[in-house]
Amino acid sequence: MNKRILTLFIISILIAGSAPSVLSLEKKDSPFSRLGEITLPRKGVRVTIGVGQFIGRWLSSENGFTVTIKPGGRWKSVSPEGDYQMSGKWKLEKGALYWTYHGYHTKREEINIVESISKDRFVIRKPDGSLVEFKRIKY
Repeated sequence: MNKRILTLFIISILIAGSAPSVLSLEKKDSPFSRLGEITLPRKGVRVTIGVGQFIGRWLSSENGFTVTIKPGGRWKSVSPEGDYQMSGKWKLEKGALYWTYHGYHTKREEINIVESISKDRFVIRKPDGSLVEFKRIKY
């Protein structure tokens, strides 16, 4: 069975409420697992998700920008018009995404709590309490 199909099947079981107590979606020897992993509580069940789930191109609900999250801890954002906006580094640690922003004459860091994640979507909580949804962009 395809790993992606199996993963979706297992996540659907978790949402339904009957599943093992811990689920790892990344192999421990995966290069992504060395970058970190998080454990999210789901209906009394803890789900462990590796950073490989975040790799890809995403559309941000906050500003409509395309955010590309790359293996190796790099990311960049582009406006809907195709203009470069920002880039930086990221890591996954203790249930949060840690972002370092490098933009026009700015450099800052931000920690966002991961509220939910699925194959094609994840939601983060920003420091001001607002929620931002990212939807996967298909190539």
